[in-house]
Amino acid sequence: MTMRSAVQKIPKEKLAVSEPNPAWFGNGPNENKPNWNNKNWLKSRFHFSFAEYSNPKNTNFGVLRVMNDDLVQPRRGFGEHGHRDAEICTYIIDGHLTHKDSMGTAETLGRGAVQFMTAGRGVRHSEFNLGDKPLRFIQMWMTPRARGLKPNYGSATTTPADRANKWFHLVGDANDKSTQPPVRINCDANIFVSEIAKNHSVKLSVRAGRQAYCLVLEGQTQVSQLPPPLPPATSVSAKATSSAAVVGADSSTAKPADASTNPSPSTDPNPTPTTDPTPTPSTDPKPTTAKAAATTCPSPPTVALTQHDAAEIVGPADLTLSTKSDAHVLIVEMKWDSHADGRSDM
Repeated sequence: MTMRSAVQKIPKEKLAVSEPNPAWFGNGPNENKPNWNNKNWLKSRFHFSFAEYSNPKNTNFGVLRVMNDDLVQPRRGFGEHGHRDAEICTYIIDGHLTHKDSMGTAETLGRGAVQFMTAGRGVRHSEFNLGDKPLRFIQMWMTPRARGLKPNYGSATTTPADRANKWFHLVGDANDKSTQPPVRINCDANIFVSEIAKNHSVKLSVRAGRQAYCLVLEGQTQVSQLPPPLPPATSVSAKATSSAAVVGADSSTAKPADASTNPSPSTDPNPTPTTDPTPTPSTDPKPTTAKAAATTCPSPPTVALTQHDAAEIVGPADLTLSTKSDAHVLIVEMKWDSHADGRSDM
């Protein structure tokens, strides 16, 4: 029996690559220095349509509108510019990012830190690498549940132990009071990170009615689908599923940063990335129009991902991410959108 997989690989070769003129962002000419690792001041990989890259078949994945993988050389950056009506999250992989904005914020963050900005009715900011080594970060823009929100900024830091061989819940929905991530934003989305050591694995469950975008930041990983859930008559309840090990912020060194401006509670359940060796099968109803199949083959497929590769995941899906070396992985999980659950040009 041949069924369509719940996981679709987005190879790095399918990403748009941009190396803009330094003058466009207020930078001086490029320099050939030993501490530069790219000839141009900026190298960006666009996962969705952005700037000069326009692809109507790849505009967003659910609420995730922008995911840019930016490599910025020393003493270079993005001069002051404006945003509005977006929840912007930035995760630092290497180096140090210095942020300043029109709300009076000035902060420098390093590896494993995340910052968020509710652009709302309008905010201006700058982002620079003021250090002597290259800076690499992932910037994500997500569509808020309301327009014209009050601008806001916050950040959180994590330790290597927080991310080691488990999912760390970095960012969550401000309307979901069932979890305690250090950063909360105004949309139904969650961000998790993990650094998986050699010969280790972590498990990830994406429930029915949810979808997730997986990006390998560093290293390589194998994404394997676990056997399908048991028949409904013998499965445990969905309530029991939600009590599996939750990746939260309890071990974080961060101070909670809340973007909440909307008091109405969310009734949409969050999925539970888990490191439990025997994740509870889900009995959530499966969307009939989703790309994920209700049943799978006896030997579920395995997808190999290396640095810069991504994968689109549509629930229900129980997955294992394993590595024979090391892997640094980021997940953006959100409510399923039947009109935006995967690239239509793949």
